[in-house]
Amino acid sequence: MQVLNPADADEGAETSVGLLVGIVSGILDRPVRSQAVVLGTMSLMGELVAVSSLIDKLQLAADSGAKTVLLPAKNKEDLAKIPDELLDQLQLVFYTDPLDAASKAIELD
Repeated sequence: MQVLNPADADEGAETSVGLLVGIVSGILDRPVRSQAVVLGTMSLMGELVAVSSLIDKLQLAADSGAKTVLLPAKNKEDLAKIPDELLDQLQLVFYTDPLDAASKAIELD
């Protein structure tokens, strides 16, 4: 399955991994962890892309009541740029591939 972004809309960009997590959650009939946000996009072949404008997206997640944010491991290099106040509000969980994101979001470990 491929999810396309018609007309290159900015709203909802970089959420294809979250969509996959939602589909896996529905198939397994298991909820995604409470107050969690899944960020990330993947190519048609499943390769992850680092989240852009990360601080803005983390701030939006925190302002919306999220406690946990799942991110591609490629974003680990951005940790030093994230303000301490945001790091205190959110638990960042890194995933290495889309199925790892689903496993961590649905807490299959």
